[in-house]
Amino acid sequence: MGEEERDFLLSMLINMWHWHGIGLAAPQVGSASRLIVAEVEGVRIALGNPVVLEGKGAARMTEGCLSLPGREVDVWRQRSLWVRAIDIEDRTSDFSFDGLLGRVVQHEIDHLNGVLIIDHGPAIECRSAQRGDA
Repeated sequence: MGEEERDFLLSMLINMWHWHGIGLAAPQVGSASRLIVAEVEGVRIALGNPVVLEGKGAARMTEGCLSLPGREVDVWRQRSLWVRAIDIEDRTSDFSFDGLLGRVVQHEIDHLNGVLIIDHGPAIECRSAQRGDA
């Protein structure tokens, strides 16, 4: 991961914070790059080319999305997962995620693969997009 990608990841984080999100994928800001950022409960990640290696368990939760303001969808996701990705220091590593951060990582990887929350099912309600959408 070069300086250009690191600068882009920083701009993604700034955009995510500006829009009160907890995750953002490069396609959401007009780039075909396979980059994601997230920040949940003080844990911040910035990853390139993330690939899910393994997932365990399943849980359903209502999700929102910065790309679809005013829509929420009940989405089934893995409870925990292993991901291989390139970190900000340009090292390929395996990462373990669970809980809300694991869900956000899966949500953002969906964006990299052209999948939106509405592909998981119908919107269940409309609301303001002012709280932690991924």
